[in-house]
Amino acid sequence: MPKPRVIDGSFWNDLDMAELTRDERLLVAGMITKCADDYGRLVAHPKHLRREVFGYDEDLSVEDVENMRAHILERCRNIVLYTHNGQEYIYFRNWQKWQKIRYKIDSTLPVPPGEVLESNMPLPKVSANSRKFPQGSVEQGCLEQGSVGQSRVAAAGSLQTLLDIGMDPETAQALADEHPEANVLGWCAESRKRKLENPPGWVRSMLVRGHAPPAAYDNGLADQAHAGPADAR
Repeated sequence: MPKPRVIDGSFWNDLDMAELTRDERLLVAGMITKCADDYGRLVAHPKHLRREVFGYDEDLSVEDVENMRAHILERCRNIVLYTHNGQEYIYFRNWQKWQKIRYKIDSTLPVPPGEVLESNMPLPKVSANSRKFPQGSVEQGCLEQGSVGQSRVAAAGSLQTLLDIGMDPETAQALADEHPEANVLGWCAESRKRKLENPPGWVRSMLVRGHAPPAAYDNGLADQAHAGPADAR
């Protein structure tokens, strides 16, 4: 049986969710809490979704759910439809970011195509008692891996910046992995400028919503600063 799910409060303010109707938002919430397995995959057949999420609602037909599903897939960048052996499935691209499941049950559903990590080399682990990276070793090892390594150097820099404003290591790691470095640096700098009471929470909110910071930094990532993350729940 799948583990309990978490729906972050920012779900209700997500700009992609704003494009959906109330029933469509309920369907997304149901897919997260009822339908998805421990890897964020679920059967996408409208009959299945209607039974699992709207079992008590006789006024909704399978066709209604199919239309809602189509609109959700059109509007929500994080929710992706794929097929395997003629069957339709859905997966949440940022499932690992939001659902921290310690002991996962092996999925019986097919792996989504293209969902393979660029590199098996993990970013350094950071604990609450150790907020600084060893200088030189991480960057040098990443640079030897080429462009993928360079992207990981950027992620490491973003992570350290988030840790420096007081963000907890687990949240900082997830945000550094998902968002362009320029966005992270820009919002962290803006949080210092505004002298906020809760810089970590405010920066996280700005990144999750996909907003670009007021000004891109002259670090070669100016274009990325205005691209926004491909992130929606």
